[in-house]
Amino acid sequence: MQEVLGHSADYFYQAARGIDHRPVKKSQARKSLGKETTFARDILDTQLLLTHAEALAEKVCVRLEDCELKPKTITLKVKYNDFTQITRSFTQSRALTNLAEIKALLPELLVLTDAGTRAIRLIGITASNFENKDGVYPLSKQLPLGL
Repeated sequence: MQEVLGHSADYFYQAARGIDHRPVKKSQARKSLGKETTFARDILDTQLLLTHAEALAEKVCVRLEDCELKPKTITLKVKYNDFTQITRSFTQSRALTNLAEIKALLPELLVLTDAGTRAIRLIGITASNFENKDGVYPLSKQLPLGL
């Protein structure tokens, strides 16, 4: 290998074995932030689904606040019991600034699904299309772990 690749041979030898000691660098801006949950049993009750969606929205909002991000788009993800998946989104021209605004969108998004007529096994909430506190798209920012 050394004859063919020269000084690069050692790098390729290590890389082929998954060995790379260079530090990982994140250089892209975050494009979305979300949370989802899979239920132990499929759910048909729309009020119960809405309760779960609101709890997820609360977790997403905590992370948004920690990162000083304000979304313009909220997406509801639904996976039915037959594993088909859909998303329904709402985007507005100004950033959503608090949990109450996000929670107010959830019933409107849920009604655009087959909730109540088809059993659901997973639900998720994602925020995207961000502005930070200065009204500009953020650069990379380290996210807190554990949420």
